[in-house]
Amino acid sequence: MTTIDSARAWEVELDRLERAVLGIERRLQDAFPVELDEWVPPSPEVPLPAQLLPRARAIHDRQVRAMGDIARAMQRTGRQRDFAQRIADATASPRACATYIDQSA
Repeated sequence: MTTIDSARAWEVELDRLERAVLGIERRLQDAFPVELDEWVPPSPEVPLPAQLLPRARAIHDRQVRAMGDIARAMQRTGRQRDFAQRIADATASPRACATYIDQSA
């Protein structure tokens, strides 16, 4: 594989990684559920060319930020779920559950 071919293979791979993180960033902004595809390791069999290292680092930084954003979104969702459950418990009508009367007494 020539230097140009290896650089092009890595550019394609970085494009794929960048599209993935962009999709997650957009879904988090729009509050849509985030469904993650199974991670696929980079396919080029040669080392990353030096000229692509800044781009790879920038994508990695975005991935790290997205992971933190996902964790915070999960925490917010958990707190909202807990709060909604407490409201439901506090406002539940006694008639919401079955009531049995012992008629033999």
